[in-house]
Parts: sequence; C-alpha cells; structure tokens
Amino acid sequence: MTQIDEVLLDVTQLGYAYPDGHEALKSVSFSVKRGERIGIIGANGAGKSTLLLILCGLMEATEGHVSIGNIAVSPKSFKKIAPKLGVVFQNADDQLFTSSVYEDVAFGPIHRGVAKQEVHQLVMKALEATQTVHLSNRPPQKLSGGEKRSVAIATAIVQEPELLILDEPTTGLDPRARRGLIGLLSQFDHTQIITSHDLDFIEKTCDKVILLSNGSLSKIGTAAEILKDERLLLENGL
Repeated sequence: MTQIDEVLLDVTQLGYAYPDGHEALKSVSFSVKRGERIGIIGANGAGKSTLLLILCGLMEATEGHVSIGNIAVSPKSFKKIAPKLGVVFQNADDQLFTSSVYEDVAFGPIHRGVAKQEVHQLVMKALEATQTVHLSNRPPQKLSGGEKRSVAIATAIVQEPELLILDEPTTGLDPRARRGLIGLLSQFDHTQIITSHDLDFIEKTCDKVILLSNGSLSKIGTAAEILKDERLLLENGL
C-alpha cells in the first residue's frame, strides 16, 4: 500500500444516542486516506458536531468503531491520539487564552514536554506557515476574527498532527479573511476534515464531501459531484 492509499481514519458503523434516546448518529461508515481533504456537510441536527466530538475522542460512541492509524479513538485513548490531531474549534476564543500569540502556540508543545529550544523552532514554523509571525507578541484578544482563526490553526499545527480538523472555520469571518483562510488551507499537506454550512468554502477547499442527514450518511462523493447536485442538497435541507 502506497502512502497516498493509506487509510488514516477509519469509521465503521458509528452510532450515538443521547441519554434522552435521540439518535444523533446511525451506522455511519467512511474512511479518510492520508492527504485527503474531506468536507462534512448537512442541515442543523444532521449529526456533524456529534461526529466531530467522537472523532476527536471527546465523546464515546454508543455503537461502532473509530480508529486513527492503529489506535482506537475514545476518551480513554485521548492522550494517545491527541498528538495525531490538530483541532480548530468554531469559536477561536475557546483555544486562545494566554497573554500573547507566541504563548498560545507554545502551550501545546510545552505541556507535551518538548525541549525549550525545540519548542521555539516548532512555534516559529507554525507561525510562518500561518503567516502570523508579526502577531507573535500581540494579545490574542486584540486580534481580528481572521487573525484569531489563523493563530488558532497555528496552535493546532504546531503539534505536527497527522489530521487537521476544523469546525465551521468561516464563522464570523469577513470576505477578505475568508479568502485568506482558503489560501492558507490550500498550502497545507495535512489530511483535513472540515465541517461547514458554507458550501462554497467546502467546494474551494475539499476534494471529497460527506453529506449527513438526520444522523445517517446520505451520500459521499467528490465535492463537484455533491455540491453541484441541487436536488440532492435541497432534499437534505441545504
């Protein structure tokens, strides 16, 4: 198996039911190969947020199996899978909490026990990749929405993850910041999973699309195949 054909993430018959009995996910199965860029779309309540929380190891599936590489994903294995994942939350303020951009980006490697000199190298590499070196001494709270999003991505990629997960990354961005984010993500070699209601953004950043509907996988295909199918989108509340 060549690297390009190697499956990085495997999701098999995944199901999740909340304590009140609501089934948020029902027998969802798909795989993601290294280097792929996957968009996950669906109407409100389709199961996107629940799926991401399970993929990140923050929630335990009630049925099925998720693995990254050869590691089963669950809250119990979170410490093992955390270095493999870079997660960017919908609200960038949720992951920017120190007094400077540099400290925020350095937080992960420091708490992973990385040597001080190597921490600096990793931080500068992440800042350069996200074009935020000039913001390194700024307090995150004073940044624009687009700047916060770029710095949040830097805090995710500084760990050199195998998989980058972004939840509704265009939320709150103006057109210029949105274009900048599209350009930024297109430069990365990371395997990417992106959830968004912004279908144009998904079309510009993703190779493949997973369409969820009422907790089930409605269809999976190329971005062009799914996003150009107006009838399919309308039938699934989009």
